[in-house]
Amino acid sequence: GAYSNHVKKSNGSLKSLVTYKNGKRDGPSFEYYSNGQTYSHLFYKNGAVVGKRMYFNKMGELIEPEWYNKMKLSYKVLIMLE
Repeated sequence: GAYSNHVKKSNGSLKSLVTYKNGKRDGPSFEYYSNGQTYSHLFYKNGAVVGKRMYFNKMGELIEPEWYNKMKLSYKVLIMLE
């Protein structure tokens, strides 16, 4: 069945949130900075990264989206912030 796994840092802040189905990552996955802002957001299907993988800076601003199709990088988009 499906379930979520929450991992916390020693200070009690959330480190990651991963969804599993039948023992494999399946669904949204988040990692967090110690300040609570999102570090990365990925989507898994049957254990493989698919779709857009997004990275954020410590202020929560999107810095580097990447597109995946079953763990193969389709293309990478860099966003330049002024």
